[in-house]
Amino acid sequence: MKQRWLWSVGIVCALMLIGMGSAAYGDIVVSTGTHINAFRDDLADKTDGTEVTVPFGVSYRRGGLFALNLETAYSSATVKSGGGTETDISGFTDTLLSASYSLSGESVLLTLGVDVNLPTGKENLNEDEDEALSGEEDLLTVSGFGEGGNVGLSVSAIKQLGNVTLGANGLYVYKGEYDQTSDVEDDDVDPGDQLLLAWILNWKASEQSLVELSGAYSYSGADAVNGEEDFQEGGIVTLGGSFQHTSDPFTITVSLQEMLQLSDKELIEDELATEDQNSNSHTLSLACNVNYSASERLRLQALGDVWYTGESERKTEADGVLYTGKRVRYSFGSGVGYTIRENFWGHGLVKYLVINEKPDLAVEEERTLHGVDLNIGVTYRF
Repeated sequence: MKQRWLWSVGIVCALMLIGMGSAAYGDIVVSTGTHINAFRDDLADKTDGTEVTVPFGVSYRRGGLFALNLETAYSSATVKSGGGTETDISGFTDTLLSASYSLSGESVLLTLGVDVNLPTGKENLNEDEDEALSGEEDLLTVSGFGEGGNVGLSVSAIKQLGNVTLGANGLYVYKGEYDQTSDVEDDDVDPGDQLLLAWILNWKASEQSLVELSGAYSYSGADAVNGEEDFQEGGIVTLGGSFQHTSDPFTITVSLQEMLQLSDKELIEDELATEDQNSNSHTLSLACNVNYSASERLRLQALGDVWYTGESERKTEADGVLYTGKRVRYSFGSGVGYTIRENFWGHGLVKYLVINEKPDLAVEEERTLHGVDLNIGVTYRF
């Protein structure tokens, strides 16, 4: 843990020196806004919540070669559980500092990247706060306020072959240890490091149409609690594709994605072993996005998507409860973007979400949640 933290500090200092030394030769972009979430379910003992998040980001670009980014946010959430308990959580999130440098050759564009997660957030929520946020990832912008100091190293390559563009990316993330909850003893967790391999293919079928195919595999090492390995998340395989067609002033994009999570490893007789049946499932998503350029300054948007998660193979031996139950999420919304000046623009987006969850280990009885997501932001380039 100490070595990783020293690594993080060293890389951060190096990136800051690089950015400060070359700031006069590039563009600095600052962005902020407000993100508001609200949701409630349809049970007799209702659970509802609201969250207001103020993100802040600053980025530096020097041509198409060097980029330096910093992102953080302040968030305040209130969640009322079905039992009548009200939980308030507020504070800063972790800060993400990232940098990339591109090397342009005759035929391949190579990009090297570094991502550093600075643990400026409230990593050790108490048990009630952690339970209140658990399972609400689709409904809240910030569902985890902080974790350990992580360092990610990435390399990507892009090659142009006529009207076809090929891309490949590799990312390795060193995960730092952190305390899960402030009021539970002996629950310091050291998450397993992560490896991500991805590829993408773009085919420009015509001047108006673009076809994209992509795939990825994510591997996670074993998690350790107080130095003892106790769980390893199954790998995730993702395949996707999209079709985009532009006919001024409209651009329509339709995308499809399938994600399958492989079996976990769990602690059996003091050793990690692959579960007999998969407690995870697959998720299929379909999305449609329509953009309309009303003028050089004004852009309008309409979007919608459907996410379907199937049932897991595995059930509890005692009462046959599914580890992962069926889950369907619908969302639709509209947005607007407006260029105030050449270096100053804003955007707004509102979405309505409906999520139906069948019973499983995390959901005691079937419920339907309704949520609203409002996002307003501005960006200024110096």
